[in-house]
Amino acid sequence: MHPDTPQSRPITFLTWFGSAVLVFTVLILVGQAASAMADNISYVGSDGNVWRISPDGAKKQQLTSDAAPDDRYVTPSQKNDGTVVAIRRVKSSGSAFAYFLRPSDGQMTNSWLLPKTGAGSFSPFNGGVISPDGGMMAYDWHYFDCWTNPCTLNQKVSFIAGPGTTNPCLINCHTYYIRPRWIPGTAYAGMVDTDFRRIWVQKANSAEPTAWLGFSDPNAGDMVSFDVSTTGRSVIEVTPEDGNVSDFMFFDNNGTPPAGEPSIRCSIGAVADAPAYPRFSPDGTKVTWQGNDGVYVADMPTQTGGSACSLNGKLIAPGGQEPSWGPASLPQDPDPDPDPDPDPDPDPGHGRDHGRRRGRRTAHGRGRRRARSACRARRGRATRPGTRGSSRSRCAHARSTAA
Repeated sequence: MHPDTPQSRPITFLTWFGSAVLVFTVLILVGQAASAMADNISYVGSDGNVWRISPDGAKKQQLTSDAAPDDRYVTPSQKNDGTVVAIRRVKSSGSAFAYFLRPSDGQMTNSWLLPKTGAGSFSPFNGGVISPDGGMMAYDWHYFDCWTNPCTLNQKVSFIAGPGTTNPCLINCHTYYIRPRWIPGTAYAGMVDTDFRRIWVQKANSAEPTAWLGFSDPNAGDMVSFDVSTTGRSVIEVTPEDGNVSDFMFFDNNGTPPAGEPSIRCSIGAVADAPAYPRFSPDGTKVTWQGNDGVYVADMPTQTGGSACSLNGKLIAPGGQEPSWGPASLPQDPDPDPDPDPDPDPDPGHGRDHGRRRGRRTAHGRGRRRARSACRARRGRATRPGTRGSSRSRCAHARSTAA
């Protein structure tokens, strides 16, 4: 399994729904890396609510209390000032809002609609991420409409810069992409294509993202998610073809994406069931991810040269999902409320449940299986001729967090 870069594999030009000019009203810059002692990890608890925790697990803070396991928040990301922005879908609706939560007490200070179009569409598809300065939200969503024959189905990444926006493509939107991540030090985002073959990154003077890191072998595996650190490194989450257990591959970027030719540092197999969402700490020295039994933290692997990695993973939030690092510190006094999640014996490994599989992945596990069944029923129906919307692309909703 050897990812290739644009320099080593020619990229075929793709036809898209339209050409949108990259317009950004704010400049998203990642500030200087915070001290490792003054950061925190936000995540979704097993109760569906948003929590923050210190990287060592010693301090914990509950930010919301109005959710439930079947009506949960998703992908809580953070601004540099500690504000947590979490997404929640409106019940019995395909619409969702991004809620801005004050870090001191969890009070909602703002909410942005995540717009979509199409009679059968919904947002988000997986989730979204706020820019470090808080001026822009990138999110993915599922488009479905039958104004054409056959019906059209795909996934898109869109950007909003405030409340009240109803047009998902007012700033920009990219079709056949999911799971955006901001590229540190730039105003642009990277994203995974719905073939799960490559990471693509926006750049200046280009209407569409540019190919960056990917596989030349179509059977090499699926790129499920990724993250880019402030220190010039990346982590790619990869699953075997038609598999469900993720490997982590760490790279030196050798340039700011999409520039440079990444070189692999090391890799580690069978970390956790997908998606594990590996995320770097603000200073790039640690990594967190969603293990089978909760949120884990480990030091950044030191191995290089393409060797095998080792992760000294520590379970800090049993039952937690979708972790995201932020540079702000937690309040001095820990939250006195009891932990709503049971505390199983920490896994001394790196997040795999080596015993029986736990059944807690309501959004990611069962939803993925249901979506795959629906995908098989829809194959060959919904796509636009002349695009890269193969049955694999059209059925990327099998990876959705939505049931």
